Amino acid sequence: MVAVRTHKGIRVVISLLLTTLFILSAADQLTLPLLSRMENLLYDARLRATMMGGVDERIVIVDIDERSLTAEGHWPWSRDKLARLVDTLFDRYYIGLLGFDMVFAEYDDRSGLKALDELAQGALATNQAYLTELEKLRPQLQYDHLFADSLRDRDVVLGYSHSHEAQIGQLPPPVLRIDERNQQIPFAVVHGYNANLP
Repeated sequence: MVAVRTHKGIRVVISLLLTTLFILSAADQLTLPLLSRMENLLYDARLRATMMGGVDERIVIVDIDERSLTAEGHWPWSRDKLARLVDTLFDRYYIGLLGFDMVFAEYDDRSGLKALDELAQGALATNQAYLTELEKLRPQLQYDHLFADSLRDRDVVLGYSHSHEAQIGQLPPPVLRIDERNQQIPFAVVHGYNANLP
């Protein structure tokens, strides 16, 4: 009789422990890699089973993963590198639309142009050969301009996020304006955003 109670007690403790682990995982208080992997696989399987028409082969995700970082260097990549990526996708792979799931809210000053300009205003201000070469190099060192030029006149969607605080960057033009037809849609009301540089 004591052995039966002991086994029953052990089962209750194990059940409570497992239930606690699942509750903590569901509340994002604990990460269980095996459970997360199983959840992702089940989600993928459910989508495949319920998608009308199956997978759309025209849609490709270009993922910046560990393999990409090993090949191209640490993140964030400079805007000149992203410009080359955009040009390659449109000019070599003939994509029709590109969407970025990221925000470009800050200037990219990694080219060294700022330091070169400081030299041009200081120690090398009278060195005409230096000033001439700097002006020749300037277009190649303006990474944000290179990136913007690669996006110009192409179908590109840039990301942005809502915020309850500051208004950073410039929002894209609205896709839909609120009028009588869509006033019943429960739009979220936020006053701030994190958007891209103009």
